[in-house]
Amino acid sequence: MDTFFLSHGGPTLCVDETIPAWSFFKSWLPAAVAGTQPPRAILVVSAHWETAMPAVNVVPGINDTIHDFYGFPESMYQLKYPAPGAPDLARRTKELLEQAGFDPVEEHHGRGLDHGVWMPLMLMYQV
Repeated sequence: MDTFFLSHGGPTLCVDETIPAWSFFKSWLPAAVAGTQPPRAILVVSAHWETAMPAVNVVPGINDTIHDFYGFPESMYQLKYPAPGAPDLARRTKELLEQAGFDPVEEHHGRGLDHGVWMPLMLMYQV
């Protein structure tokens, strides 16, 4: 599978069309960078989620949207990105991490998506 490193930039990325990255993320699918169909699941490694030991987020339903930024326009705190969890992928990721020597790997079941995750994905995959 393809692997991409995508920086999310500042929190205003999701509402400011003048930021060059805004156009990049909005054109992600039409440019067929990641294929013509949205993926079934996306594995994200986020620096905004620090734990004492490796952890995966196993969410069987919809992920919460975390607004982990402060001092921005109120409209930004109303944005939601209700992405479905992929518990099978999360558990498989945990298994692979443990096989690679990252043991133990915790399972978290309620943490939502931080702005470093949902902002680019909202632009890339929301209609």
